[in-house]
Amino acid sequence: LDSPDRPSAWLGDRPVWVAAEDGHWIAVVGVPLDTRAGRQTLRVRTNGAERTTPFEIREKHYAEQRITLKDSSKVTLSPEDEARALAEIERIQALKKHWRPSAETETDFVKPVAGRLASRFGLRRIFNGEPRAPHSGLDIAARRGTPVGAPAAAIVLAVDDYFFNGKTVFLDHGNGLLS
Repeated sequence: LDSPDRPSAWLGDRPVWVAAEDGHWIAVVGVPLDTRAGRQTLRVRTNGAERTTPFEIREKHYAEQRITLKDSSKVTLSPEDEARALAEIERIQALKKHWRPSAETETDFVKPVAGRLASRFGLRRIFNGEPRAPHSGLDIAARRGTPVGAPAAAIVLAVDDYFFNGKTVFLDHGNGLLS
């Protein structure tokens, strides 16, 4: 490896996972789907010395799905549903900032359940003509009651029945990698 000691890296004030690959250290940076294309900068500390490393985020166009719902209660929320959804979004955002250092983080994920891919990551959804946040997961259709496994070794962070997500399990695979 370029340096025997694993470097540390940050995007802003958030730690970034640094992994060994093909004899080099690489930074694995997760960025929100709404991040604009353009130059970003990592802070990298190796052997006590700090430097910055630029990287480029390129434009990515995801598929779009237009859905018309007869029951518009999931599009135009009641005050109670809006308050619930906003509180859950805040909790989920906090979960996404969770960081647990780990010497190794497994990346050979397996599908947690057999089934048809129902919607893919990044899908831009428009409900009843109103754009919504892009889909930040990968949905797999399975029969109700089907056991679901973890895609890789992990610690359970949260289990809940969320307004928009439905029944969801958040798993921590280490070094900021969540599923």
